[in-house]
Amino acid sequence: MSNVFRTAILLNPDQLTPLFYFYIAKLGPEYEALETGIGPEIINQSIAKACGKDLKIIRAELKKTGDVGQVVFDCKGDMKSISSFFGSKQEKKPLTLV
Repeated sequence: MSNVFRTAILLNPDQLTPLFYFYIAKLGPEYEALETGIGPEIINQSIAKACGKDLKIIRAELKKTGDVGQVVFDCKGDMKSISSFFGSKQEKKPLTLV
């Protein structure tokens, strides 16, 4: 983890604060009281749409596993990648935290 922070300091110091909050799994400092405003039902609907599954299947899987990440992993595992539909003409943007 220290190498990640060293690299951020050298290459992109303005990303250091968001990187820190990413590592501690927070949106920001506690005094700002930031919330995503996303409820569990919206998350379930988004997973169903992204995976191409029925919402009832997503809810059943969530009850069975109890972990949203595992449900997404299981549902997306049998899907083919859509990147082949876009070709290589798209410019790849660097991944940032903000």
